[in-house]
Amino acid sequence: MAKVKVNKGMAEFWNAPEEWRDVVGYEGKYEVSNFGEVRRILKDGETRLMSLNGNEFYNDHVSVCLTKNGVNKTIGAHRLVAEAFIPIPKKYKGKAYKGKQIDVDHFDEDKTNNCVLNLQWIPHSLNVKRSIEFKKAREKYTGYRTKEDLR
Repeated sequence: MAKVKVNKGMAEFWNAPEEWRDVVGYEGKYEVSNFGEVRRILKDGETRLMSLNGNEFYNDHVSVCLTKNGVNKTIGAHRLVAEAFIPIPKKYKGKAYKGKQIDVDHFDEDKTNNCVLNLQWIPHSLNVKRSIEFKKAREKYTGYRTKEDLR
């Protein structure tokens, strides 16, 4: 796993202040910022910024490993930001939307840009469709293709 640098471009562009909130399900142990950074809360109340990783097993999204009751869980930073800062629209409430998975989508398709201004909740099927359209447009205008595109 490669360490990645947090892309704060959108937040800096809008001159937004960094805000920290508890990670849902890990309250009092971890916090996530509206810029997409994650920090651990130590026993003495101090905080320590955590390393974010580009995880090939997590669909190349930036992820972090959180621990609760001795159990480690790798979670995408984009999902932590969305759960803390973006209310799920009423039409998507519940575990699934019309039986389908709900994803956190990056408006700009940059998986390192986990700024809250760049994220939205959408159905999985729409997320896949947008991703395919973006890849086709990128290839058409730049000629750029990834290893995945060549398979």
